[in-house]
Amino acid sequence: MTDPEWDTLVLGAGVLGCATAYHVMRSDPDRSVLLMDRNPRPAQGNTRRSVALFRDLFTSSTNQALASSTIALFDHVEGDLGHNLGLKRFGYYWMMDPGKLDDLRPVLEDLERHGSDLEIHDRSDVRALLGDHIEFDPDPPLDRGPLGSVAGAVMARNAGTLSPSRLAKWFEMEFRALGGRVEYGFTVDRLVPESVRGNGLRVWEDGRVAAVEGASGRHRAREFVVAAGAMTPSLLDPLGVDSHVKPRTRQAFGLVGEGATALHEDNGFPGGQLPVIVLPSAGVYLKPVGSQRMLLAGCADDLGRPFGLDEDPRPEVEFLRDQIRPVVEGYLPGMRGAEVKVSWAGQYHSNTIDGNPYVFKEMNLTVVAGASGSGIMKSDSIGRVAAAVHLDERSTELFDGHLMNVADLGIKGRKVGPEALII
Repeated sequence: MTDPEWDTLVLGAGVLGCATAYHVMRSDPDRSVLLMDRNPRPAQGNTRRSVALFRDLFTSSTNQALASSTIALFDHVEGDLGHNLGLKRFGYYWMMDPGKLDDLRPVLEDLERHGSDLEIHDRSDVRALLGDHIEFDPDPPLDRGPLGSVAGAVMARNAGTLSPSRLAKWFEMEFRALGGRVEYGFTVDRLVPESVRGNGLRVWEDGRVAAVEGASGRHRAREFVVAAGAMTPSLLDPLGVDSHVKPRTRQAFGLVGEGATALHEDNGFPGGQLPVIVLPSAGVYLKPVGSQRMLLAGCADDLGRPFGLDEDPRPEVEFLRDQIRPVVEGYLPGMRGAEVKVSWAGQYHSNTIDGNPYVFKEMNLTVVAGASGSGIMKSDSIGRVAAAVHLDERSTELFDGHLMNVADLGIKGRKVGPEALII
């Protein structure tokens, strides 16, 4: 049996892979760790294609803890350490129909009482901020089913955007400073299983992953971390290991024109800074890009849209025309006729059960998956949990001092609440 080259091999140099590699090294500086990715540098896969929003407004206390601590790290890295993450705060304005607002009001009021920086608005508040831009009771688009009425909104202030590439690069830089090694341009074709005895695997023997193989060669390690995002199922399925996630596509379209300009220049938000606007139907959102007077419109694939890995996802004009525009133009009539300045598509790894991340260990394999489109805003916390799971620790301290039981994000002993605020 050939001796392993590495103590730990981390697959995937997106933001979660880089964060996990960093925290493994931080927790065990004597460990030999290799971070690998098929791209030439970190954050060149779906991390780069993210819309890169962050918020701490969640109904799940687990998601709230993961996000709020990670956002505190963002402030520390940029404000105290002077590393430019491109951090911008402009808030989330989450509009809701009557049913959703009534259902969530007790939860939101409880969050507000416990210190969350949010406000619950009624129709008059929405009108004061958006004026005549907003249509509270839009007509059914395309003679199809109705769009929900706007009953009110929730303003979450601890929210905004940053550069996902700069964030991943910071984790990778800190990982390398601690002695971690990287290898880019290595495409993993398969994870190689073997018996713990070192020979071919038999059904009656305990197994483990021994190596990764690709056209560039083979690397052996004692333990592995799979943080490969949407590609995770394709790596684990051949082993018979269930990642419990599915790849899902998200598309974004940068809309410009008189309507977008008017929203940027004529609104009642503090300082005239438009927040992210989440519309009541289908999770359609608009991210402000003030320097270009652009609104970045997006929507996750949902019912009627297939799961599945797409290594080169492309934006679909038909998806914008038939799915996103009718919602945007229904609630914001001034956006009719907006032109597309830029567009792209990416994939994320969706936990279809409760919308929270999965971090678990099977054999000598730690799996980090299921961030469900919010991996960037929870990246530091997920990385800490993953490192603790990998090192067989029961708990971990998040950046803000919150102590988390790592089994809460696992499969056995999982203890998370369902998330109601997903876009």
